[in-house]
Amino acid sequence: MWWGKFQEIMQGSLSEIDTRSILQLIELGQRTGELLIEAPALACPGRSWFLFFVNGQIAYGIESGTPPLARLQDYLYPDRIKVREEQGDDNRREIINIPEYAYIWQLIAKNSLTPQRGREILTAMILETLFDLFSLAKGDFSFSLGTAIAPPLLTLEISPLIPQIARQRQEWQRFYPQIEHLDQFITISRPEELELVLPGQAYSNLSQWVKRRLTLRQLSRHLRREPITIARNLYPYAQRGWLRLVDSWRTYGGDSRKKLTPSPRILFIDNDASIREKVGSILENSHYSCSIFGDPLEAIGQAVAIKPDLILCAIALPKLDGYQLCHLWRQTKTLRHTPIIMLTSQEGLLARVKAKMVGATDYLSKPFSDNELLLLLEKYVQGERVRA
Repeated sequence: MWWGKFQEIMQGSLSEIDTRSILQLIELGQRTGELLIEAPALACPGRSWFLFFVNGQIAYGIESGTPPLARLQDYLYPDRIKVREEQGDDNRREIINIPEYAYIWQLIAKNSLTPQRGREILTAMILETLFDLFSLAKGDFSFSLGTAIAPPLLTLEISPLIPQIARQRQEWQRFYPQIEHLDQFITISRPEELELVLPGQAYSNLSQWVKRRLTLRQLSRHLRREPITIARNLYPYAQRGWLRLVDSWRTYGGDSRKKLTPSPRILFIDNDASIREKVGSILENSHYSCSIFGDPLEAIGQAVAIKPDLILCAIALPKLDGYQLCHLWRQTKTLRHTPIIMLTSQEGLLARVKAKMVGATDYLSKPFSDNELLLLLEKYVQGERVRA
């Protein structure tokens, strides 16, 4: 159970309140303390994250259970600094009690790292942690009021970060299924084609990444680029089949071969731009990933490629109407049993009967409220994912 007014400890489930709303509450209350978010036990045992806050701003973020300094070593790769475990044993570590954070301070104290570079690394760590957390549709959280992480090196305002990460997560869904998550590494399927289109140095770098089996997460750290930028650059070649992204399961934190529970995938088709914007906003705020189309001809093939958990389809469409789309999808093996909800401004029994005849699962009349849409999604998406 969670409360809008903070007690000493706030805890609950992400099905009651999502990560973004929790962050906004912490910012609004100008709270200092630690937020723990745990992935669902069945989906991803052992994976959890900590975020540290100072007066409602984020100071640090880390995934629990990872090797203490492995992430930092990745971030220090461009600086040619080798992490040595024994350097962590000094009095500063007793103050902070977080090896990675303490090590950054030690490097700064020894002039091996500038304060500016230390802040850059901490910022990237926070953004990476948020990027992971914004993909969680389910899980548990606990916020504990406490003393500030000390000594402070950096704090970031929450409000600008939320839309930034949300946009990146939404763009990431466009890369599915060629690119799924950050813990995949690259394999080259068609070296001849890649060599023809990539500059020599770029192909050489790519070959080295493949040889070293670097994950997208590690590449992001080594190259000092956001994960979305890495994926954006690789996607055209993955789409052509010239390279593939393969799962790389990490070997720490229990049964590491379990992936994060992905957000349910919704495919939505409507030629009305205002409706597309409204529905897209509802879905994004409710932690669904959404592929939105205004052109039914484009949506036909994309639905088969994306393999959504549910399809929302307007009936009144140009070129092909919703009834025809539904009928076509029901002929494919991939979408034969996918829930399809028809959206229409038409009232009456005839429209409902026709929708059922072509294989629609349910029917929603425009205009509809946020709650009406979300109740239908919850009804059909959860059952479909259990069957899958």
